[in-house]
Amino acid sequence: MKARVLALGTAGCLVAAVWAGPVAAAAASPWQVLPTVNQEASQVTDSQFLGVSLASPADGWAVGAFDDASAVGHPLVEHWDGTAWTLRKAPQPSGRSAQLAGVDELSPTDAWAVGLSEGDGGVTSDLPLTEHWNGTGWSIAAGVSLPAGASGVLNAIGGSGPDDLWAVGYTLSADESQESLLIEHYNGTQWKIVPFPTQFSACDSGLSDCFLDATAVAASAPGNAWLAGNVAQPNDTQHVLAHWNGTNWSLSTAPCLEGTAVAACNPEGTDLNDLTGLTVLSPDDAWASGSEGNVNDENFHIPYVLHFNGTTWSLTQTPNLGGEGSLLNAISAVSGSDIWAVGQTQQLNGGIQTLTEQFNGTAWAIVPSPSPGGAPTDDSLDGVASAGSGQVFAAGAREVAGQCCLRTLALRNTSG
Repeated sequence: MKARVLALGTAGCLVAAVWAGPVAAAAASPWQVLPTVNQEASQVTDSQFLGVSLASPADGWAVGAFDDASAVGHPLVEHWDGTAWTLRKAPQPSGRSAQLAGVDELSPTDAWAVGLSEGDGGVTSDLPLTEHWNGTGWSIAAGVSLPAGASGVLNAIGGSGPDDLWAVGYTLSADESQESLLIEHYNGTQWKIVPFPTQFSACDSGLSDCFLDATAVAASAPGNAWLAGNVAQPNDTQHVLAHWNGTNWSLSTAPCLEGTAVAACNPEGTDLNDLTGLTVLSPDDAWASGSEGNVNDENFHIPYVLHFNGTTWSLTQTPNLGGEGSLLNAISAVSGSDIWAVGQTQQLNGGIQTLTEQFNGTAWAIVPSPSPGGAPTDDSLDGVASAGSGQVFAAGAREVAGQCCLRTLALRNTSG
């Protein structure tokens, strides 16, 4: 699943299963905190949303994971009906822990979610997990077959319609020597693995190994899809972008950040350039969210977005808050002149607060967003989606001041 600063784990807290009423937001914030349901909320456990998708302002899904009292992970799925979030049952493979990282709702009777299931053998026992909503319930969908002994994870899902869906992540070879992009396509009938022919050209030719991880995927048409991810050799020093033209995938060049300078990506650099989200409006209008870490060999982050104009990708640094900077974790477009990116701001006291930024067609600006946990607790946004009619939803996790554990967080903005 997508790498995040906030991680599921156990610590000590007691919280009500549903926290009542919208929480007062920061002054002048257009965002409202919506009550959500937390499984095992009276236990020393964590709950977290990692993805959100809505077909309309009155129908949507948020997915993620929760731990039980034995620290076993389970998929978390909640439904939005226009009034409230309610918990829905999500299946998981027998005898395995599981979590969901991405969701795409196509209609009230057709939604997909992806993630992974885990055995007791460590990372090499991870397997991709795909689930489907048919209007009545969620079920585990028939997946693809990985190479013998290989493991895999799905981080994101997106597409242009019910017969054109993409799910992306990575596979790890049986001997753990090679991590490769995992790209799956659904044609309305079945999921199939689509090869990525330029696997090694994304990496430094001087290295014998090449580790790639896809973190986001989006499409505007069957012949126009993008995936974003990161290269690890062995540290993630640059990102990777690839385009689907209806026939094959090909790499696309985009700049990175080196300190505050926009430059060609350097596979041997020390700064960490990570891409986390994608939104695609047309063949000449696509956006990716990301950030630079380890700036100046310090624990400092600089958020940025990449924009594709049909020919080239350009990089724009977005407003940056916090003593240790900010990260953008997801991005979504209402229109070409109304783009939203969400993430988190890192404070020197160890606290993490929510971050939302908006592009108005001309420039990016921070939009005040609530952090209901307060300082110095950890509140983060990991997913964002346009619901139409000027509404934008964001999802992530929050912490209760003076207590342990993460709880789910959902925000709504009706002025998007």
